[in-house]
Amino acid sequence: MSILDELFKEMNIFNEKYYSEAEYVKQDQLREAFITDFPLESIKNIPLDKYVIGYNRSDSFCYKLEITLSGTGYIGAGYSDKFGIYWSKDDNTYKWAKKYGVTQEEVYEKVLEEISHLIEAGGNYDSNFIEKCLLPPTVRGKILSTYYPERYLNIFSNRHLDFFLTQLGSNSAKFNSVLEKQHFILLEKKKNVITEQWSIYKYSKFLYSFFGSPTNDSDKDDYQSEYNQNEMCEIETVQVELLDKNLLTSSGERERSNNNRNNGDVDFLEKNRQNTITGNRGEEIVLKYEKDRLKSNKNLQQQVERKSLKDHKLGYDILSFDNDGSKRYIEVKSTVQSFNSEGSLYISKNELEKARELANFWIYLVFDARSENPKLVCIPSPFTDKNEDRISLEPISFKAHYAFGEGV
Repeated sequence: MSILDELFKEMNIFNEKYYSEAEYVKQDQLREAFITDFPLESIKNIPLDKYVIGYNRSDSFCYKLEITLSGTGYIGAGYSDKFGIYWSKDDNTYKWAKKYGVTQEEVYEKVLEEISHLIEAGGNYDSNFIEKCLLPPTVRGKILSTYYPERYLNIFSNRHLDFFLTQLGSNSAKFNSVLEKQHFILLEKKKNVITEQWSIYKYSKFLYSFFGSPTNDSDKDDYQSEYNQNEMCEIETVQVELLDKNLLTSSGERERSNNNRNNGDVDFLEKNRQNTITGNRGEEIVLKYEKDRLKSNKNLQQQVERKSLKDHKLGYDILSFDNDGSKRYIEVKSTVQSFNSEGSLYISKNELEKARELANFWIYLVFDARSENPKLVCIPSPFTDKNEDRISLEPISFKAHYAFGEGV
């Protein structure tokens, strides 16, 4: 018996008190009107001004998809770049995402091509193309659920999908993509004698009404993170600029500027903790840099490995090598901020122990991690005497142990 099978009473209450059939009819009429305005066969011929959001018109493809059809699935406010190309009111010109091309004409042609092929793939349930589509997952999902409402769930946030999978008694870790998660939740709908008769709009509304939303929810951050991940250039095109570690502020200079530290400080993992995209990107950059550094030694180059993907408890992220074959253990700290000679980063107890235990331990600081030209500072033996004038440690937290007696 599934979780949904145990909610018969709750479904009846939802039907009686919380769901308006007229509301669904209205939303579906808007959806059908959208498809009438933008049928598959005409997608590639949509005029640019009738596609973009940003103009003062409410009949464009993007405006209707995001605003008019907001009741059929939320794809996040703002961030017009998610549609590939848009009209900037501030600059009075078109702007676009670089991943689609260079010129305005090239970009727009590619965007319409991606949308057209996506709708075709959706009809055939071609998951391979759907996953590879250049459009961000939220926009991709909204288009699919608009054209095929019975096949594709209208919940697009990865975090929300994970939340509902947990509520339905499943482990989100076993699914490889948003599409797989949506598909499973729809299968649960079809297995229940009541929900199998519901539209996806009614079904998703019930999920939110009964289970609620993820705690500490922030849709804006969720969609912004997803968008940022999609907008980063391919890692192969990144050109890393190596900076001299001596550019870092010495302890004497740091003391003299102590009063102004918070004004320009780079704070690596405080932001990274909330945005693993930056951390992952930094590790990808360092992996590429190390392989490029060892390109004259193919044997060593092939052994460079991103260890953090297999075991995050090692105390370092990348295993690389010196030119003589000695192992180099690299802990990566990343930030989207530009280079600053002074900043702070967080080191775990395990990382600190490894830094002192391993003979060739390095910290690589990656600045501008999401740009095409990130800056890299490489620090060997960071917590030894040779770097004591560049790096200092400050304890900021402690583990507290407690034990209560039987009388408590």
